[in-house]
Parts: sequence; structure tokens; C-alpha cells
Amino acid sequence: MDIVPIYIVYVGLAIFVFWWLPLRTASLLVFFGGWLVLPVGNYPQSNDIVTFPYWITGLAIPSQLLINKAWIVPMTTFVLSSLFCISAIRCWRPTVIDIPIFLWCVWPLVVGVAIPASSPEPAVSSLYLFSSWGLTWLIGRIWFSSTSGRIDLIMGVAVAGIACLPIAVVEGYNNPDLYEFFYEPHPYRFDGIERYFGFRPIGFFEHGSQYGIWVVISAIASIWLAVVMKKEDHDQKYKIIAVITLVIALASQSIGAIILGILGLVFLVAWGRSFVMPAIRIAAALLATAFILHISGILPLEYIARQTEVGQMILNFMRDLGRGSFFWRFSQDIKSLELLHSSPIFGLGTWNWWEPVNTRPWGLAILIMGQFGIIGSALAFLSLANTAIINLMHQKISPAWSINGVSVVMALIVLVAMSDALLNSFLYFPVLIIAGALNKSKRR
Repeated sequence: MDIVPIYIVYVGLAIFVFWWLPLRTASLLVFFGGWLVLPVGNYPQSNDIVTFPYWITGLAIPSQLLINKAWIVPMTTFVLSSLFCISAIRCWRPTVIDIPIFLWCVWPLVVGVAIPASSPEPAVSSLYLFSSWGLTWLIGRIWFSSTSGRIDLIMGVAVAGIACLPIAVVEGYNNPDLYEFFYEPHPYRFDGIERYFGFRPIGFFEHGSQYGIWVVISAIASIWLAVVMKKEDHDQKYKIIAVITLVIALASQSIGAIILGILGLVFLVAWGRSFVMPAIRIAAALLATAFILHISGILPLEYIARQTEVGQMILNFMRDLGRGSFFWRFSQDIKSLELLHSSPIFGLGTWNWWEPVNTRPWGLAILIMGQFGIIGSALAFLSLANTAIINLMHQKISPAWSINGVSVVMALIVLVAMSDALLNSFLYFPVLIIAGALNKSKRR
């Protein structure tokens, strides 16, 4: 399918939107609208109908799927925002907080020196990351880093959940087929769609798991808005938005994302108590330790799960709940550990580094590690997660459920999205705008 004409029409409509609406409103509509309705990209043609087309990776990293909406959408949003508000670009100055994301975007060039046969070519990979990650980050940094900009951004996140209502209604009770109706058969239309009741939608996202984290994060944002706006001006429409997005999130039955969402809401309720920040540090340390043990192969998770009595009990319990996919993800990672260990610092330099094992890891962190090494994976994740944690450390006195607490809910969303990316390869891309907006812009 030729998606280029569709992208051209999108750019034309985006120009009209920017001409017609205020800049922030236009930016949010063009960015979130692009992600909600555009085709993902030029999927490789295949006659194989399989549940898990492992040869198609997520858009968060450069691969064979280079023409896609992960860079078309931010490029369009950034360029038009710049043209309609050139003064913001002239006045903005980068700070030290921008260094990690910048290093992540140029890291493929370093890997290219160590591994000349990189694929895609280092310059192409670097340009891709600048367009998809870097520009999305800058949209948040330049236009949404003020308090009013952050409120507008959270409203955009909430409304982006409401916009999924037609997808939830149409695909919740049928096989996900909207993408095929408008564009072409979605390669992941059979992967993880069957739920306890009906189906998990895909819509125009990369995968059902990306849809799941999208609507859960929208529910968090809308619930926060409903509480805060009731205190501010007693506006009831935010309560309606919160109820609808919450129902959409629960109806997705994306269990991992829902659990993260529940933990996030518990965090917001508990915010301000003395144990919260120590708990965050402990949780981060435990998560990092577990991840290191996992990728090192020191902790034989597959052996424990399949060869011990306790492991079998847990495995059978999860299968009875319909959550056997959790252990399946770990098994996919384990198959690629030997390849990871062969080049841990710079990675293997190719997007399909996992090809020799005829499958691929499911988590984004490991996919990045295999392609760009430990340093690349750390730069990608810590440039966002570290921003959120640092912000929380400086917001101890701000109540979460207030206008001034908008940075608290934004930091929480960043942590939820990046936690999800540890187990899924399809990134919640608005997290880059949110992380960028957490940092006050330096003006000339």
C-alpha cells in the first residue's frame, strides 16, 4: 500500500489546522490526531498469516520500516509550530537537561564507528531518532513547558482517550479490522486480541498493547483533571471525560497497562506522604536489579518457571488467569541473551540482530540494547525516566491534586509509560512531549 499520498493529505490538513486554531490547540490536534488516524507505515508485504510477525519491530527504533508516522507526525507538528511561532524558536535555548536525549539521537553515529556494517546506516538511524524522539521532545520543551502549557497538554492526553471511543465500540466486540477497512490488513491483527470479554482493539496503532497503554494513560490524565477542575471551577465536563476514558481503559482489558494505571493512581493519592519518595527509589532500584539479572542470565527465570514446583504453580496460575503471555515475553528475551552478550557495549548495530534465533525480544529496552548496546538503551530510557524522577524530587511540597501539581501527574505518566516499554516494544510516543514539557524552557 502506498501511504505517501495519505501523509501528504495529512500535512495539508495540518497546515489548515494551524491556520485556523491557536498554536497549542493546533499542535495537540495535529500530533495526537496523526497518531490516532494515520497508517503506521509501509509494512513489508508477506503472504504469511501468523499470530506473531516478529520480523516487524516497533517504530521507536529505526528498522526497515523507515517511512512511518513516528517521524511524519512530530516533523509536521514541529515545523508548523515553528513557522507559526518563530519567536519561540529564536528565544529558546537548550540546557543540560537536553544532553541525554541529544546523545541518544547521535549514538547510532558512535555505534557506526565501532560497527561499520550497521543497518540502517548510522546517519539514517541518527536522523530517524532526531525526527521521532528529538523533535517530539522539543515540542514539549518549547511550547508546553509553562504551567498553562502543561495543563493544555494533559487536556490533550485526556481528549486523546475520548477519541478512542469509536475504536473501542467497533473493535471491542469484533475482530480488530478498522485498519484493514481503511488501509490494509494489520500484521498484528491476531496477536493478543482475544480478552476475557470480546477483543482488545488495535485501531490505527502499532499493536493492541500500544492502544492499551494509550487509553490507560488518558484515563489517568482525565481522572486528575476531573478532580482538579472540580476544585477550580466546578466544571462537570471533565467528570464525564474521566468516566468515559476510564471505561475505555478497563474495556481494553490490557492487564499490564491497567495494573500500571492503578499503581499510578495510588501514587497520586499517596503523594506528599513521607514514604513516597523512598518507595520510588526502592522500586526503581528493585526494577533495575531485576532487569540486570534478567538480561545477564544469572537468574534462570525459564528454568525456575518450568522446572521447579513453585514455578509450575505460578505458571499454571497465570495461565488459568489467561496471562500466560507474561512468561512468554521472558522466554523470548532469554532466546536472544547469547546474542546480546556477544556485543554488550555497542550492540550488534543492525535492527534485525535477533534474526538468528528466528524470533525477537518483546521489550523495547532489550531491542534497543541489541541494536545499540547498553549505553544506547540507558540513554533512551534514562533521558525520560530520570527527568521524571528529578522533577518529583523537586516537587515534594506541591499537592498532586491541584493546578500546581500538574508536573507530578506528568512525571507519573512518564514513569508509567517507560515501565510499560520494559515489557512492550511499542512506545507511547506522547511521553516524549510530556517529558520535554517537564523542563522549564530557558529563554534568551
